[in-house]
Amino acid sequence: MKYLSKEEVIDRFKRYRFVKNQIFEMMGGWVLSFPEIEIKIQFGRQMYSDALHSDLLKQRLHYLGARTDNRQIAYPDKKFFAYLEDLWHNASPTVVKLYTVDVLLRSLIVDTIREQLDRTSVPEDKASEEILRRIVSDDYARISWANSAIMELDPGREILTDKLRETLKDNLAKSGGFMSSEDPGVPFKREFAYSKAPTRPKNWKIIENADEYTEKNNTYDNVEGKKRLLHDLVDGELCSIERLGKMLAEFPDFPWEMKMQLTKQAWDESRHAESQIRRLKELGGKVGDYPVNYWGWEVDVNRPDPLERLAISNMTFESEACKHMSSWIETARTTGDEESARLIEFILMDEVTHVQIGKRWVDELTKNDPEHLKRVLAYPETVLAESRPKGIKMEDLV
Repeated sequence: MKYLSKEEVIDRFKRYRFVKNQIFEMMGGWVLSFPEIEIKIQFGRQMYSDALHSDLLKQRLHYLGARTDNRQIAYPDKKFFAYLEDLWHNASPTVVKLYTVDVLLRSLIVDTIREQLDRTSVPEDKASEEILRRIVSDDYARISWANSAIMELDPGREILTDKLRETLKDNLAKSGGFMSSEDPGVPFKREFAYSKAPTRPKNWKIIENADEYTEKNNTYDNVEGKKRLLHDLVDGELCSIERLGKMLAEFPDFPWEMKMQLTKQAWDESRHAESQIRRLKELGGKVGDYPVNYWGWEVDVNRPDPLERLAISNMTFESEACKHMSSWIETARTTGDEESARLIEFILMDEVTHVQIGKRWVDELTKNDPEHLKRVLAYPETVLAESRPKGIKMEDLV
């Protein structure tokens, strides 16, 4: 057995980092297109999982001597970049996206890592081995989940036919994978069309006329009010997963620490949505029971400046949500509903952190440009003053 040298391990870790980053950015951009709620939630979790893998690889690269950012990513052959760009533009519908990324691409990662594990010298490179085994274990779980989801969405293989599966496998094989660099490529820019509202299941009622918005009349001191407010919260968490994913896909040059915090926030929002759906069911409701409105969506996700998006979403909308959650906790306890109080308490702590994330990166990325900071901080007030539908107040939107 010929063990891998330190330089060979470094090269492989750089390539794993590249493909893991591509996966969570691709997922982030695709979340917008999924009508299936459970897929959105799962991708919110997986974005963070893949970012964590990349971070572990980054830490190990530092220990191995690759200590600067430009030494921690290796670009594969341009044929693989062309393959990824084709997926971005043409992979559709949901089952095809799941199969190409969560089954085929993850299987390629697993197979490549397993081959490396056979050539890893232990105990001297035990640290690398432990990272690789964690990635393999997590990716096996993702592949299993994806196959189950595909089976549920396309039980008769009417969409993802055997012929299409073979074609998709062949396309990946022809790309040469991420280990080849005979003619290194360059990243492509992921672009998005203007978005008027997020994608939701067909049975959901979306309010378009501001006069129809009656959710502001709900309170947390009765079961019906709780169900409606929890339903709004679920939808808000989904919107957060979608807007965060879109930012990560659109702006791959964010500082790494910022990416980690945004993917962690997406994971938080996924957990929130799951717990809120569970509580909604316990109270006799389900997602899709109540109408939703998307005022605030267009002025957020379409804004060219990502810092303005953080200012209006994290620093404004989520800040206002924190105020309401505090009162809901008190109301729930007053009415003897300890379960709802406990649920919202946990969520509130995360949301406070999300407000801080927005402020931290707005401050950090404008510290040498006071005029930019001024524009960013003015944006939410401009939106609230000029674009708020008649009859809807800030406190009605969260």
